[in-house]
Amino acid sequence: MLCLTIGIKRKNDIHDKDLGAAEVYRTLDGGVTWKRTHQEELMIFAALGWYFADIYVDPSNDEEIYALGIRLARSSDGGKSFSFVAGDVYHLFPSPATPLHLDQAELWINPTNSNHLALGNDGGFYVSYDKGQTWMHYNNIPTGEFYDITLDEGDPYTIYGGTQDDASVYGKSNEWIPKFYDGWKYLWIDPWSGGDGCITVLDPKDNNTVYYSSQEGGIRRMDLAQGNSKSAYPRIEALKDKLHYNFISPYFLSTYNNSNLYLGGNFVLKSTDKGDNWKAISPDLTMGKDKDKTSLAAGALAESPLKKGTHLHGYRQGIILGDAR
Repeated sequence: MLCLTIGIKRKNDIHDKDLGAAEVYRTLDGGVTWKRTHQEELMIFAALGWYFADIYVDPSNDEEIYALGIRLARSSDGGKSFSFVAGDVYHLFPSPATPLHLDQAELWINPTNSNHLALGNDGGFYVSYDKGQTWMHYNNIPTGEFYDITLDEGDPYTIYGGTQDDASVYGKSNEWIPKFYDGWKYLWIDPWSGGDGCITVLDPKDNNTVYYSSQEGGIRRMDLAQGNSKSAYPRIEALKDKLHYNFISPYFLSTYNNSNLYLGGNFVLKSTDKGDNWKAISPDLTMGKDKDKTSLAAGALAESPLKKGTHLHGYRQGIILGDAR
């Protein structure tokens, strides 16, 4: 028996949105013919099936199969029906993460004990001895992928970083010893034990203020002493529905004035009150002279250390010199 899982782009008739459904097919003749195993939608994707979509069959019972997507699903009747696998998660080292992390990439089923599972996802490595009712998260393994890091001026210095689906973290630059807790902490974490952390910006005049971002311009300003944060996401009524950002949106705090925050999208935006209010200081910069070279939004944004108010904006069509005073 062979099984196959695919992503289906099907519209919801009411809301006209992608359902994010998967479909599981089974063949009993080596792939000559295939038949869908289930009638109900299998909701394990966000939209289309992702690169990690896969399916695993229990070596000791081919009626028990696991479908991997954003969620992990199990069937005990050959794929006719599925239920989500979640379970209680325990961590080798302290962690605020609660549920099983999303985006399931690999699964191993012990061929001599099908209760024993090993799972790899965007949160790292998890092991279960009861078919997913409980999991041990081996979070002493360095599985994080950093988009960007920022350093402070301390000794030892602190490293701040945004990671791929593991939020934004920070910790001291001491030597890493995997058998001991390293003391690294989350600046933030989403309800599913992750979320994409992008760029971290430190206030040069206030050690308690840190800015961090998620995808597409999602900036927040955090008070480290109080442990709370506030959204600094731009809301400009005049540009409603006209602002576009790259997945990782460049932004920075001016070294000349720590109240001035700049963000690059299709417009360059400026805040003079640390992200509470914003205005556009450029036209839409994504259209160049060459109509075949357009951009969604800025990929880079930098301030000149030599001339106050001079910025460089990086777009697909090239580098643009701007005056942001």
